[in-house]
Amino acid sequence: IDLLATSNVSIVILDDECSGYYIHGRSQMAFADTSMAELCHQFRKEEEMQVGARGLVPAATTEKLAENQCFEMFITKELRMAYESKLLSRIKESVAASSVGGGMFTRAMSRMNSNSWGNNNNNMNGYGGGYGNAGYGNAVGCGMVNRPSAIASDATIAAAEEISDIFKQLINFTEANAGSFVLERPFMDKFTDMPPESVSMMQGASPIFYHDFKMAFTRVLFYGIEWQLLIFDVLVFTAIDMEVTSFAIAAFCTWVVGMGVDVIRSTWGEINISRKSLIDQ
Repeated sequence: IDLLATSNVSIVILDDECSGYYIHGRSQMAFADTSMAELCHQFRKEEEMQVGARGLVPAATTEKLAENQCFEMFITKELRMAYESKLLSRIKESVAASSVGGGMFTRAMSRMNSNSWGNNNNNMNGYGGGYGNAGYGNAVGCGMVNRPSAIASDATIAAAEEISDIFKQLINFTEANAGSFVLERPFMDKFTDMPPESVSMMQGASPIFYHDFKMAFTRVLFYGIEWQLLIFDVLVFTAIDMEVTSFAIAAFCTWVVGMGVDVIRSTWGEINISRKSLIDQ
């Protein structure tokens, strides 16, 4: 989070169709590309509270709210449809154009649903992917796929810039009306994990941001689902041990499966990030 704020980059991560996370990384410095002396001077000013808070709501009543940079985000169907029609469709066309024979792997990769964007003042680019969708739960099959071209098409770049502008306007609007759209999540919503009704039911409603003090965005990374991965390993070990009745073989097979999951996540996640950020692998 500190790196994003220093780099003047904000990130939107969608781990579901209309929900995800927003990390506010707007820098208080005039330029992100600066000297170490200027960087230390800026940190000193922040420490002495001579500049505004880093958070999305710097004028909040408490320091905790003013400094918070992580949010759960719920967007409307209209915004999601705009993203899919303007940018995802271009990416899928690029994937199809670069494939050889349209293998199952290529078609499965094109269906990935976990998306995110980074915002660096004038640019928002795809970045990221969730555990299930970009990792290993969403595509099975074989086939050959060429590496995507290092240079994105003009149509894809134009679509990315258009989506970037839409999200920048959204964040600016939300920041200006933080009292209405940046809230603390009610207990029942946390307990049931349900989206706010104002987003799920109202036509033309604005997205809602909930303060996230527990960095829930880590759930789209292996780092945030370590317990689930541990349980998965235990289940794999138990199943194999019951079948072969050998502790050593079960442990080895569990290690192999774990390494396979890591490789799949790393490979497919890198491809997903590369395609949606328009950055070559």
